[in-house]
Amino acid sequence: MGKVSVRLAYAIICRMSTELGRYGLTLATWRGCSVLVGLMTSLLLTGCLGGEEGKRVTSDAPLNEQCGSVPGEAKRVALQAADRARLGAAVVGSQQAQVGVVLAYGASQTLCDWLEQAQLLASATQSRVLIIDRRGVGSSQGAGNLSKLPSDLVTGAQWLRANGAKKIVLMGSSMGSAAALVAADKAGPRTAVHPQNPQSPGLQPPACAVVAISPVSAIEDDHGNRVDVSKVSSVPGAAWLVFEEGNADVRAATERVATQLRQAKAPNVKLKTVKGSDHSIALVSKHADARDFVEAAVRSCRTDP
Repeated sequence: MGKVSVRLAYAIICRMSTELGRYGLTLATWRGCSVLVGLMTSLLLTGCLGGEEGKRVTSDAPLNEQCGSVPGEAKRVALQAADRARLGAAVVGSQQAQVGVVLAYGASQTLCDWLEQAQLLASATQSRVLIIDRRGVGSSQGAGNLSKLPSDLVTGAQWLRANGAKKIVLMGSSMGSAAALVAADKAGPRTAVHPQNPQSPGLQPPACAVVAISPVSAIEDDHGNRVDVSKVSSVPGAAWLVFEEGNADVRAATERVATQLRQAKAPNVKLKTVKGSDHSIALVSKHADARDFVEAAVRSCRTDP
């Protein structure tokens, strides 16, 4: 297949993934698309960034201008990244919460898609959850650049700490999982992405835990900006990986990620297999055992009984 044909197939599959993502589906769960599943999952595991990116608003716009449905507790947060880019985010949960969770979502989503799940997580674990739009999507400004996402998660974690959180959990779903895992590197996220050009300090103190939902081992955008978990060298916090049994590519990616985390001396690497092929947000919204696992990860960072 020639370069043009590959790019066309990439665009078509990413568009289909985006449309299905609105309903919590992937091509792997859509009848009649089995022929495309292998190609789609291979592309998805390196970051399917094309397609519709949701309604664009400013980083400080009211949430109801961006999202069709906004839980009562959700509030807009405007952040300034390390390079002064304006990032839009949303937060749910009490400012008195001991644990702050910063979340990176999947390829076809915006923060709007995760507001309900974030509120459920905050309520179940007495935590505070911050969801950041990635650059060029939703309420975050600037050109899309996946290599900036790990350091943007560190910016979000620093905001949570400055606003009351004592412990931090870095969490990512599908494409966002690679960013969360790299952000957890004690050496700093930019060191992991570009070892020859470290630009951003790591999170200090380090995250208490990192959670990967439907993990991927590497992501790359159309401009060649790449985040690769294999470059992670030191993860001081526990790692919690939950994945769908019915997706062979995600299973293989999870095994690679777990191996790398053990080599990076993560103190405890926990894996949870969930039956079926539901991916990303659908994995936690449709499966109580996946939700319980994620909630246990967040609770593990609390110091009170």
